[in-house]
Amino acid sequence: MLAGSQNSFFKRLTNATHGHWLNVELPRVTQHRVDLLFQVVVTLELILIELQSFNDPLLPLRMAEYALMVAQVYQRFPALYVLYVGSEPLNMATELVTPCLTCRFKIIDIRNWDAETLLQSRHPADAVLAILGNHSERPETIRRILQRIGKNERGRQEHCVF
Repeated sequence: MLAGSQNSFFKRLTNATHGHWLNVELPRVTQHRVDLLFQVVVTLELILIELQSFNDPLLPLRMAEYALMVAQVYQRFPALYVLYVGSEPLNMATELVTPCLTCRFKIIDIRNWDAETLLQSRHPADAVLAILGNHSERPETIRRILQRIGKNERGRQEHCVF
């Protein structure tokens, strides 16, 4: 009944005049997967981290979609972060703003992180990320990372029982 015409109720509700009705069936993608979703033990805060390797103009829309989907599953919205690991200069919006929805997120460009700090971390994954960070000598950084991985592998082998 409402979709049959542009009646006075519709005009009063929306202040829209001329147009046409669209099909209300929306296509559904079968599965979505976020890159990383972390839950803080004490506060139960959710932190979503998306890894992005290129400048995607649709990233704000995707981040809003992820936030809504996570909220549907966990009944709370996550804090949103994007870790940019691309080679091109970072050039993406950090928010989606519409008349009825705003979604903001933080983008971190890994190239602005000090590789040395990552290399000094006790976590092996940080050392691997160091290759993407800001460093003066990439071959030396790679050599140090490989040395560290080799030490970790030897340490694990010594503790193995067959």
